Amino acid sequence: PQRAAAGALGPEFRRARSTKNISKRNNRGAGGQERGARASSAAAGRCVDKLLRVAPEDRRALGASLSSFRGELVGPDDYCHVLRELGDRDKSALRALEVFHAALPLVGNGSVDKGKLLTAAIGALGKMGRPDLARRGFDSGIAGGYGKTVFAYSALISAYARSGLATEAMGVLESMKGAGLRPTTVTYNAVIDACGKGGVDLRFTLGYFRQMLRDGLCPDRKTFNSLLSACSRAGHLEDARAVFDEMIHLGIGRDIYTYNTFIDAICKCGNIELAMQVLLDMEAKKLKPNVVTYSTLIDGYSKLEKYEEALKLYEKMKSLGIRLDRVCYNTVLAIYVKTGKYAEIAIVCDEMEDSGIEKDTVTYNSLINGYGKQGRLDIVSFLVQDMRRRGVAPSVLTYSTLIDIYSKAGMHGDAFNVYLDFKESGLKADVVLFSSFIDTLAKNGLVEWALSLLNDMTEMGIKPNVVTYNTIIDAFGKSKVHAEEDPEVGEMGIVGVYNGQIIRAANPVTRGRSAIDVRMRRSQELYFILELFQKMVQQGVRPNVVTFSAILNACRYILISFIQAF
Repeated sequence: PQRAAAGALGPEFRRARSTKNISKRNNRGAGGQERGARASSAAAGRCVDKLLRVAPEDRRALGASLSSFRGELVGPDDYCHVLRELGDRDKSALRALEVFHAALPLVGNGSVDKGKLLTAAIGALGKMGRPDLARRGFDSGIAGGYGKTVFAYSALISAYARSGLATEAMGVLESMKGAGLRPTTVTYNAVIDACGKGGVDLRFTLGYFRQMLRDGLCPDRKTFNSLLSACSRAGHLEDARAVFDEMIHLGIGRDIYTYNTFIDAICKCGNIELAMQVLLDMEAKKLKPNVVTYSTLIDGYSKLEKYEEALKLYEKMKSLGIRLDRVCYNTVLAIYVKTGKYAEIAIVCDEMEDSGIEKDTVTYNSLINGYGKQGRLDIVSFLVQDMRRRGVAPSVLTYSTLIDIYSKAGMHGDAFNVYLDFKESGLKADVVLFSSFIDTLAKNGLVEWALSLLNDMTEMGIKPNVVTYNTIIDAFGKSKVHAEEDPEVGEMGIVGVYNGQIIRAANPVTRGRSAIDVRMRRSQELYFILELFQKMVQQGVRPNVVTFSAILNACRYILISFIQAF
């Protein structure tokens, strides 16, 4: 496993600290709810149910529904409860925004009550994945004189954290300090969580933990769970182990999330034996493993290609009556695809449907890849149509997988059509997709198009890999052979069919028939090969055996055709 930067946790990580107040915090939520909040009234629950039955874009109806409870809702706490419930149960940010604006004049003119309402609104919008709207509400609260509270700042940091926007979350913390407000444990927890989810260097994440200690704040379970998650994402097993052990040192109880995150960190580093020991420790502590625990372990075995052990865990999980979720089903499907067990794939798909779990993009990608490798292009075609029918959006991986499948089947026209569909999708290409399509063009003898795509790739800031370069270099030598094998292509090579029209491109080999033209063209190709090799080295792409073999073969083909032209 990777090791964190030297002294990442630092000697101050383990130090004598009082645990008197920590155990009390373990039973308290870390969501940033303000002190003094009382239990909501029954009317608040009925209000939420009524609001959820109103169309989110119907502002007038939403306002009327909220006003109808005005005599029953008791103070700002009930209105805050309504917003928090919408954050948990609703997907429409429009409804939460409208409720916030409608409730603002109803809670009175006091800045404290309005600040509570603002905090609840920011929290709800963060849960809905709309940190942009949360920020807008926060700014209006600052301008209105009721947003400058620790709770509002902490809620905004949490909203950014949920969306993995670490830079924005760290910026809010700094502005909070600049405003003269002292961060709390909840604040630091949110920043640490944001750093972990945003892929920030682990040293910076741990730096906030040290700031927290220097500010005299005691970490709680959420602090350590967020630190564990950050270590797991970074692949730093030893730091994860130190965090895991420190919880016991401070008297902080480990929960199911703690164990699952630690097991994930262990599996990412390939130490599946240690992960199974942690599972046993978990069970000895009377903590029942859940679907996430087993899914993580199954995936860990799968990455080590220990498929039999992975499937045994899958069967154990089912025997324990643990309900599988989509992630677990996708993990198991991927194993059956890799092992070529297509009868089992069909069974798992039926189980998913019977359980009411719909296939997502990951599911379809796995199935398309599996049946494509099997050569079942009829099923691949059905899966693509089924995706569209169900409204499941394809990812870049979907397109690159399809291009690869059709290319290997010699269906270059279909591969080209997939690329055209991709260009209309608005998705950002990656190196895998470009390499797949470059391979298709090169194998179809369209080397110049492949070179053009390589230039597009570089201009878009996508770094070609060794496979990309090898494909084009290899194509230079084989382009003449392909042209001679397919006499019907002639000077115009058929690329594909799009919207009923045949897409054609000039064949880079047969264009120009004189011996002088052929010699000049072959000289240019040799120059291009050497130029490609030079660019490859300049970009830090390390050539391999395939690279040198492709160069030698290309040079041999070019030399033969050059001699034949005399």
